[in-house]
Amino acid sequence: MIMYNSQLTAPDNTPDQLATPHYDTFEGKLVLGRAALATCSDQRGPDLVPLDTLLEAKDFPYTNHHFDHLDCRDWTERDYLAFGQWTLGVINQTGTDQPLTTRHIRRLHILGLGPSQGAVEYRFGNIPSFKERVGSPTPYGYDHLHVWTTEDFITYANSLSKKLGRKPTRNDYLEAFHAHEGPSLQTIKARVKGIRRLNEYIGYPNINEWDKEDYVAWGVRVLKANPGKNITVKLIDELSRRKRGPSIKGIRAHVTSTPMLQDLAVRQLRHQESITAKMHQDKVRDYRRNIENKKLPDVWRGQSDHSLLLLGAKYLVADRCIPRTPEERKLLSPKGPLPVL
Repeated sequence: MIMYNSQLTAPDNTPDQLATPHYDTFEGKLVLGRAALATCSDQRGPDLVPLDTLLEAKDFPYTNHHFDHLDCRDWTERDYLAFGQWTLGVINQTGTDQPLTTRHIRRLHILGLGPSQGAVEYRFGNIPSFKERVGSPTPYGYDHLHVWTTEDFITYANSLSKKLGRKPTRNDYLEAFHAHEGPSLQTIKARVKGIRRLNEYIGYPNINEWDKEDYVAWGVRVLKANPGKNITVKLIDELSRRKRGPSIKGIRAHVTSTPMLQDLAVRQLRHQESITAKMHQDKVRDYRRNIENKKLPDVWRGQSDHSLLLLGAKYLVADRCIPRTPEERKLLSPKGPLPVL
């Protein structure tokens, strides 16, 4: 495993090793240290590129198939944090204060120098949590907003909502901007189509633009979040008071009545469940056919449909879902290594 550290040194940490990290695009490997860099420069020439240039360049010509991926299946949380802090050091060598972004993580994974975005999300829940743990700067300044993703805007809106204890208003976003704590209203509009859309992302629906289908879809979400309960006037009033749903007046105007909303939402939910059940049946049938054709491990043969779905998902998705216990490894080991998408 690559030994990451914030000083950008090679594993032995000797003074001669201090140098800007470069990447050998011909061999697909990291080059650290003045001596190694000098040798590779003579041999590789244009194939040797500063790593920070690769991470920040507008055009990135490589895909997941260009280089061998780094095996991070045995990484601990400490390994991930060391990787993140090392990456911050790489992108901020010139004294800048650039935040760590999903683009950096994806590119390092493609170059075979780090875990996949999915693996990071699986370990820390989401990318913003990982960025916070590694001490990434909060990119609220104008010079950072160009690297914000939709997820960054959602994280910002969530933090503002938690701070206020309610749904953020236009004035709240404006005050945060004037206090240099968030982006401008113009930036929010340009990047995520405005405050109403941003608040929808964090659970505050923009009811003014709803039609009948939106009301029914909301009813389905209510049923899923409250299994065994009906949509009642009391429940609607409570969610409306919290700015989490429409008012009784809105429901009556678009769906006639609360019982009608309950009926339509139940029908839609059952329809969705029937589609999901059929998809599961099709997957189970395909898995069992592949077991018979020796394309999947024979030890799966006696598994229940539910267990087979879980095993199949773990087998086919990225390395973040590969189990770690010896028993599960035995179940998921056909002939050869597990596939990583």
